Amino acid sequence: FLFLKRPFALIFLTVILNLYWILPNLYYIFNHGSEAELVNTNKIFSPQAFLYNKEFGNIVDISMLKSFLFDWNVYAGNNKFQQLLAPWSEHLNNPVVFGIGFIFAFIAMTGIIKGVLRKDKLMISFIPAFFLCLLFLFNDNFPFSGIYNLLKDNVPFFKEAYRFPANKVFVIFTFIYAMSFAIGLMAIRNYAKRFSFLYSFIFVILII
Repeated sequence: FLFLKRPFALIFLTVILNLYWILPNLYYIFNHGSEAELVNTNKIFSPQAFLYNKEFGNIVDISMLKSFLFDWNVYAGNNKFQQLLAPWSEHLNNPVVFGIGFIFAFIAMTGIIKGVLRKDKLMISFIPAFFLCLLFLFNDNFPFSGIYNLLKDNVPFFKEAYRFPANKVFVIFTFIYAMSFAIGLMAIRNYAKRFSFLYSFIFVILII
């Protein structure tokens, strides 16, 4: 367990250095966390916020790195609203782009599996964070709905703090996704080296 010593020491030091803002927030959470539910704005908007996230809590949208912002409307003037990411949605609706997105997701998953099988310390160290991200991204959907609802229904501050869970974890998830994609890409490259034609083909495709 010596390889865990440095990471835990780094985490401990980071927490110590940030106690000046962590402790006041913890005090408010444990003593006044339930008061946030009494605010009229939260009463009206919180259920809608959860539904926005639930809509995108599925394997297809998560694989395509889509969040509730793809269904978020903004005021466009002249008493009209339009989707915030309308051009990006049109781009992803292209079957070719959609297929490439799934290929990328497959490569990223290959990287995770390869890293675990090879006992890669770096990849393994991110596995807990990866599953934590999946918990929030799937939220009230299979297979994490039971755990998510347990936290939402029994921890007062959780219900308000994680109305938009994707905002809290998407950067971390994207980082792990990119790292896994790189590892998966290297694994595919090493395999393709056995076949000169296949290796050249994959190389040209990646360049394009």
